[in-house]
Amino acid sequence: MSQRPAPREEPVKVLIADGDPAVLNLLRLPLERRGFAVATSMCPADAAGVLAEQPADIAVIQVGEPFGFDAIYAIRKMNTPVDIWLLALLPPAEDSQVAVAIEEGADDCMMKPVSPRELVARVEAKARRLPRPATVLQFEGLRIDILRREVTIGDSPVDLPPREFDLLVYLAMRPDEVVSRERILEDLWGSTLSWQSDDTLTEHIHRLRRRIEGAPTHPRWVHTARGVGYRFSPLSRA
Repeated sequence: MSQRPAPREEPVKVLIADGDPAVLNLLRLPLERRGFAVATSMCPADAAGVLAEQPADIAVIQVGEPFGFDAIYAIRKMNTPVDIWLLALLPPAEDSQVAVAIEEGADDCMMKPVSPRELVARVEAKARRLPRPATVLQFEGLRIDILRREVTIGDSPVDLPPREFDLLVYLAMRPDEVVSRERILEDLWGSTLSWQSDDTLTEHIHRLRRRIEGAPTHPRWVHTARGVGYRFSPLSRA
């Protein structure tokens, strides 16, 4: 008997993208019975767009004819905190395309027609190795609940607008790491300095400090690395 995925605070999320609705049902039902949260799409070519709206831990994507391999490349170009594990579904008798799929960024491949039992076994094997998601970041005097999008300083809740909240989480998940302005713009908002001034980011930092720092001009949490970017200093974790 195969081992079920390790308990997590939320279920492992799987996206299945295949142009055949029969395949979607064939694979979705056994995964849901095993406790996975499954989303489906009949447009494999737009899998990256679906994942941008509905993030997943694991993606099962139809590639090769007639969709090509662009979906794999697009997924790998996405800005996500953790790489998505990608299982490519290939047309039957297309062994030569396995190497192409792997080269484009697939982690594993299966030939159609797919055995639901084998697919579930592969997905479960990967799920057992997924890191337990951090839903709460706890520091001395600062608590960030990512799922509820709540921030507490001491015993006082702090109301943060979406952009400032995302910026705080992004930095707090990288304690003591200096992150460049360019990387923050690209990772958080898909922007670049070529068409968006970093003055926008500077203003968001100033607003964030005014809301969470006792003395914004002498910050405890969010520090400037002059000429480079910003750094979150945890001091000591609670």
